[in-house]
Amino acid sequence: MSHLINNHSPPLEENQLTANLDLPEAEVSVGDIEIGDEEGKYVPPTNPGVFDDYQIVNRYAKRYGRYMAGISSPNGFNGQSVAFVQLWNPTLLLVSDWTVQSTGRQPEIPNPEPTDSNLVLLGAFPELRHLEVVGDSVSPTYRISGVYVYGFKNPQENIYKDTTYPRPPFMKDDFSRKVSDDVIQDNIIDGEGGGI
Repeated sequence: MSHLINNHSPPLEENQLTANLDLPEAEVSVGDIEIGDEEGKYVPPTNPGVFDDYQIVNRYAKRYGRYMAGISSPNGFNGQSVAFVQLWNPTLLLVSDWTVQSTGRQPEIPNPEPTDSNLVLLGAFPELRHLEVVGDSVSPTYRISGVYVYGFKNPQENIYKDTTYPRPPFMKDDFSRKVSDDVIQDNIIDGEGGGI
């Protein structure tokens, strides 16, 4: 529906707090507004409450099982002054640090049991903070943090093939969360033309 607003203000009078100025005519249209969330990536909580903070950081630690030893011979070894020995097959750890705070209800937290069959849970270390109430003195605030440690049964040669961006529970799982091959670039850390 449309309304035509015609505003012709009287001239400015003495001691007025706000100035009345002649404003141009304005047309304001208000129609039926449809708000659809089909494209949105937010998942509303099933219980009332507010997430005040939700942080997840996945760290990966790969050990290649290589030992570096300096050669004591003045002639070196195969033309090199350092030798590398493979002691064991590479191992890969995932250390997931997370912290959550919500007001009004207990927050949804990550389940330590992995859904990836390539992961084995090695340790879980939750940390619960004391309860607080917000300014209304009624609504509780919950804060919980944790560290989960996983080992990979069969880590791939390239560490990024096993990495995943974490996802908070209030976001739909619609985005690519694996590190794609096209973002891994050569000659950034090392290289004859530049390097670190």
